[in-house]
Amino acid sequence: MRKQIILTVFIGIACAQAYAQIAPATMSANAYRPPVTIFGPNSPHMRFIEKADIQQQFMRRDWTPGNVLFRNGMSANNVLLLFDVHSNKLYFRQGDQAMEFLNPVQEFLIGLIVEKDTAGVVYRVLYPAVNTNTDETFYEVLVDGKVQLLRCRAKNVNLYKDQSQPEPKRHTEKEQLYVYVDGKMIKIKKDKDDILEALPKLADRINKITSEQRLKLKTDEGLLRLFRELNR
Repeated sequence: MRKQIILTVFIGIACAQAYAQIAPATMSANAYRPPVTIFGPNSPHMRFIEKADIQQQFMRRDWTPGNVLFRNGMSANNVLLLFDVHSNKLYFRQGDQAMEFLNPVQEFLIGLIVEKDTAGVVYRVLYPAVNTNTDETFYEVLVDGKVQLLRCRAKNVNLYKDQSQPEPKRHTEKEQLYVYVDGKMIKIKKDKDDILEALPKLADRINKITSEQRLKLKTDEGLLRLFRELNR
């Protein structure tokens, strides 16, 4: 079972510079430096933020501070980052240059601009390959713990079509939701019946939680609350 990873604070931006290569010069832009408020996975403040989008942030070249954990256990903290969701690439800023890490990244926390504040969003790799996703695909960690709720919006998601559906009913997805539990990746939809079928071992708890808290799993908030409760 994957353990929750805590980003350490003893290595700063010098570590990032030591494991980097230069990205295209067109990436440089003015950095946005608001105070960072961490609304990470499992925080009571964590929510789906409809008006804030990491990909739009990348397109605007809005750099935000974040922390990076490398696969060798080293970390870089308070680094200005940009993440291209569609191409699955992370960049950091050194002077006016956009750099890519040479040392493989395991997970990172990046600031997500929300009006005049910044929320922290966690992305992680090394999950089992599923559909068109590989173990190098970054997933946004919506809820962490033994039963993780993950979201993926990489470019290959836009190319994936559910082959179990008849051709006329197949559609291209803009994002995918997964549950990582017992070492397996399980694709789910925002639908109670679908989640019960996908997670039969947790069916009794799901029914109890949704009944007692009157959760509607077709809503983003209802889904987050359910998975927070499953990890208590």
